[in-house]
Amino acid sequence: MKKKLFALLLILFSGALCLYACEGTDRQVESKIAFSYYDSNEGYSTVSDIDSLPVTAFPEKTKLSMQIQLTYEPISEALYQSQKNESESYVDFSQRYHTKKNREILSELDLSEHQVMISEYAPFIFITCAADEGIESTYALAKDIAKSDAVHSIKICPSDMDHALPAA
Repeated sequence: MKKKLFALLLILFSGALCLYACEGTDRQVESKIAFSYYDSNEGYSTVSDIDSLPVTAFPEKTKLSMQIQLTYEPISEALYQSQKNESESYVDFSQRYHTKKNREILSELDLSEHQVMISEYAPFIFITCAADEGIESTYALAKDIAKSDAVHSIKICPSDMDHALPAA
């Protein structure tokens, strides 16, 4: 009887621990995502929780964009000197380095079904979502992308204002 009770308690404890770990992982993923929008009263606003978004932040049929900041070794003088081609300028090296890294991560993220653009000079990938996708669908995609260790942060905003937003 004691063995059965112990086994039952062990199973319950393991299940609770697993649920707690999964919930913690969701919070880590969600903490990488922010929403930026324009409010006529407050100007540009950013919130980090989808439940904090005002209903008017993303009207229906708003085309949304994601700015995905990646995490990889930044260019340093030592990196430049050790990996540059003979007589390659810093700008050319930077373009080659970021393009290669961004493409590698893009292929890992498997975003082939989306309209994607990579930066050639910084650790960013940009996605433009279809106007009919909506915020919930875009947020679900962002959560899936944010699970990658290669992703530092994601900013979701209307496509017509993404050029004016500072990096996350």
